Order: sequence, then C-alpha cells, then structure tokens
Amino acid sequence: MTKTFTEKSGQVWNLELMRSTEHHAIVTFYDGDYANFKSFGPLGQKVSEYYVKTLLGEDGFSGRPQAGMGLNLHGGEPKWSVSGQVMDQVRAWLRENR
Repeated sequence: MTKTFTEKSGQVWNLELMRSTEHHAIVTFYDGDYANFKSFGPLGQKVSEYYVKTLLGEDGFSGRPQAGMGLNLHGGEPKWSVSGQVMDQVRAWLRENR
C-alpha cells in the first residue's frame, strides 16, 4: 500500500507500507522528486525505512511521539527531513492502515 504526502515546500514523500517476514509492518520513505527516474523507480529514491511501531512510539524504546514532531530521515541531506505537520498525517495514516 502506498500514499503520497506533500510538504508546504513542495517536497513530495511517497510512502510504502508493507509487512516484513517477522510480521511487523515497515514503512519506507521515498523522495518523490525522483519518481520514475531510471535508476530509482515509480516511487522515487529510497531514503529510509522504519518499523511502524517505532514511528508510533509503540516499540518500548523510542518514546511516544508528540503532535508536531518531525523526523530527520538523513542528516547529510537537509531536504530529507519530514515536517511535524506531515508526520502527524503519516502517523494517522499508519494507525488506520497497519
């Protein structure tokens, strides 16, 4: 299952939700600016992936995310940070679809 989220800046995040072999849900973040580039594919460049339980604060390690809390996907690339507003939308989508 996939879903697209767009930042106010215009940055597009394509997310793919799937189950791993251990029956844990995993979400992968793709930079949609690179969607359909030959070397990446229809969702764009893969940036990072997380267990859904981690993003929702249900893994017992990461703590509960607060409303408006963003996520830095890669410290070496400034545009690969998801705003708090978009992460609130992502978390709501994950809760509904896991």
